[in-house]
Formats: sequence, C-alpha cells, structure tokens
Amino acid sequence: MTPNATHKLLIEIAKTILPACVVLLVFAWMATTIWRASDFAYQLQPVATLMGHDINAQDFVADTPSMADVSAFFVDTVDVNAPGRYTVPLMLHQGERSVRTEGVLYVTEMMTSLTAELGSDLANSTYWQDIDPNRFIAAHTELQIATVSISHLPFSAFAGDLPVGDHQKLFSHNGTVFYLTLHVVDTTPPTAVLRDITVPAGQAISVDDIVVSVFDLSPIAMTEIIEYPDIFAPGEHEVAVRVADIYGNEAIYTATITRLPNTVPPIFYGVRYEIHSAMGEPILFRAGVYAYDAFGRPIHFDIDTGLLNINERGTYQVTFIATDAWGVSTDVAIYVHIHSVDPAAVYELADELLSRILRDDMTQVQQARAIHNWLADNITYAAAIGSDSVYEAAHQGFIHRRGNCFVFYGLAEILLTRAGIPNLRVDRVAHSRNPADHRWNLINPDDLGWHHFDATGNMAMTRNERFMFTNSQLEVFNQRLALIYAFDFYLFDPTLLPEIVQ
Repeated sequence: MTPNATHKLLIEIAKTILPACVVLLVFAWMATTIWRASDFAYQLQPVATLMGHDINAQDFVADTPSMADVSAFFVDTVDVNAPGRYTVPLMLHQGERSVRTEGVLYVTEMMTSLTAELGSDLANSTYWQDIDPNRFIAAHTELQIATVSISHLPFSAFAGDLPVGDHQKLFSHNGTVFYLTLHVVDTTPPTAVLRDITVPAGQAISVDDIVVSVFDLSPIAMTEIIEYPDIFAPGEHEVAVRVADIYGNEAIYTATITRLPNTVPPIFYGVRYEIHSAMGEPILFRAGVYAYDAFGRPIHFDIDTGLLNINERGTYQVTFIATDAWGVSTDVAIYVHIHSVDPAAVYELADELLSRILRDDMTQVQQARAIHNWLADNITYAAAIGSDSVYEAAHQGFIHRRGNCFVFYGLAEILLTRAGIPNLRVDRVAHSRNPADHRWNLINPDDLGWHHFDATGNMAMTRNERFMFTNSQLEVFNQRLALIYAFDFYLFDPTLLPEIVQ
C-alpha cells in the first residue's frame, strides 16, 4: 500500500474514532464533577462582624472535625460598610473537590453610647470596668450578642456605683479602638411610705406627721402636701403628698387624716353684762360684741330679747347665743335695766360737775374727798325721796338736790365711776331689829385698799369719819350709832365683797 493510501486510511479512522473519544472524555469529566459535588458534604456557620471590619471566608466554615480540611474563598467582593444581613457567595474546596454555596453574614454597628438607669445592674450593681462590652453592640435581631468578640483595653477607672452623668470607656476590636460613653440617667421617681393619723379638729399637720420615709438613689428635692384638707372639717380626709428628686422625677402618695370633732364651746368678747337705758330707747346689743369658735374664727350669734320691754321700767334678762360648726353652743345672760331717765343724760350732769370740782393734778384720794365733800355740802337728806335705780337716784340728786341714802349712794357711784375711781356697793343686812335699808360705797383710790365711803350724814359721825374708814373704825362707829338706833348700823355680809382694810 502506498504511503498516500495509508495516510488517507488513518485520516478516515481518526474521523470515525475522535468524536467518540471526545464524547467519552466529556462524559468522564461530567461523571467526575458530579461525583465531586454530590459527595461533598459541608457545614457552614453565620458570621458576625462590626461595620467596616474585613472578614475572612474561612470564618464561614463550621468548626467541626469534618470541615477541618475545607478551604473557603469569596466568589465576589464582600461589602461590610453597611449594617444588615447579607448572603455571601462562597467557593469551598476539599482536596480535588469543590462546591459553590452561600454563607450568612451579619454586619452590625458599634454604638457610641449606651443609656442606663441609675440603680440598674449596669450602672449600680457592677463596677464600670466590669460592664460587658457586648452591651454596646447594636446587634441584628437574629444575632446573639455573644457572637461578637470585643476585648477590653487597659484603662484607669474608679470602682463603685456610677452617678448620673456621662462616663467614657475604651474598647478594642480587631485592632480598632472605640470610645464608648455610658449615659447614666435617673428617670425613676422616689418611693415614700405614709401613715394614717388621727388629729383634733383645728390642728394643723405637716409633712413629717404623715411621711414615714422617702427613698431614692438621688437626693430628694421636694416633699410637700399638695392637697391640704380643711383643718376644721371632721371626718376622714385624703391628703396627697408629692415627692420629687433633683432630676424632676416625682410621685404622689396619699394618706388618710381623721379629724375629731370640736368640743370646746365658743367665746364671747365685748358683752356688757349690765346695760342701762332709758324707756323707749332702742338698744344696740351687737355693738362691740363678737363671738369666736375654739379656733379664733368669728362666728354668727343670736340674741334672745323675748323677755325685754324697753317701754316699761324694770330689769330684764337678754341672752346671747353662739353655736359653732360642730353644734357646740355658748349662752351668755345679761341684764338690761330700763329707767325712766336717760343714763346718758345723767353722765352728762356728772361730767359737768366733775369738771368743776376736780383738777388733773389731784390724786384719786383727793378726787374722792372732793366728791364726798360736794355731796355733804349740796345734797339734803329726805327719807321719802329715793329710787331703786342708780340713774334715777342720781338724777333726783342732781335735779332736786335731796334724797335718802340711796340717792347719796347713787350720786357717789356715778361720780366716782366717771372719775375713774374703783368703787362697789354695800347693802346693810336687814333683820327684825332693823328692817330698813341702808347703802354706802366701798372705794379703792390709788390702790390703797378697799375702804368704806358713806356720803349720807348721821348724828354720830363727822364728815371726815365717814370718808375712807376701815373695818376697825366701822366697829367703833357701830357702837356709837347703837346708842341712837339700837342696832348695828353698818351690818353687812363680808363674803359678798373683796377684803376691806382692817
């Protein structure tokens, strides 16, 4: 066979065999690839990193014995500059076998600050240097914080509880230093323990009366009663107390105050227990009169004048009645004397006379002597002319210049009183031997003690003897007068009068 023929034969054989070989090679390669992929069992783990920090593809390979010889490579560039959850294409190799897969990447952000409540476990129960740095990780919701590893840097810090304010600390991660700030705040209001109390009506209460204790981690700025009940209203009342700390956190607590009713009766001031008025003249009973309850508060009062007849001469009882808010009452009885003469007119006559017989430089003894002398010189004794009313008796004496012992007594009382000299009335004790009345005065001028003062003349005593005589002198005069009247002329009840000079 010629060389050309042999060459052509080989060419034909190649055309027939090569396609078959190629097909066989392709099938062999495909078979090998399929075997490698299907036979490559792998296990991945999620990776967490801080934003801006590079990662290694090998970190996605689970740390198990079966994955010890598996190598991982990124298929594309991984962007770690934005927080979030990402799917990262990976190529895994185990010997001659390879597989393309995807890993889960969590990119999280390191917070620059963390806010903690004063007294929380972060700020109060631990030391600053013991705070877990992972608390500063703004982790994805699917990511456990513990998966991020952050190491402490050496630093200087005080031990103890952290006060309200900002506190800085340094952390490091993969060679990067972070300046982190812990904001310790106080948003918790104080707590208080109050007690219920019972107090009398009208007694004020203070915060200390009802607040047992107040607690707060911060200083207390305010503890005050904001709803103060009426201190005079009996019964149970709720009292509100506000407590606040220096950071403005406040709370309101309440206690019950039980007020007892008042039992002290009201008091009258300015009541005139004896009123003298002329017949037919209206009387201003309320003028200058005030009523107060037990706590000094003015209250209304009523006046019972049902027995009074201002048009008829006589003595009448009038009653002042005051009742407080608790129903406690006070009754005060006074006596109104209705006269046929006007007491004001009698006072005018007395004042006009005193202006003529008294001087400003006189002592009270000298004034009393001047009054006694005027009575002795200007009033004539007349047994049938007299009256039971001091004002009518004095008026009788001023107008008619005569009268019985009551006229002398009445004139003396009016003149002594208008002159400002203390004086009292003395009544003789009447008995079977001496049924007749006699009246005279007691005076205490210049605070020298009480002495007898009798302006009515008699045959056994001189004018001087009847002016300011003592009890001892009175006994001597009784002996003289007994010779004339056959009884003790100056017999009186000493228990009805103050102590008289002996």
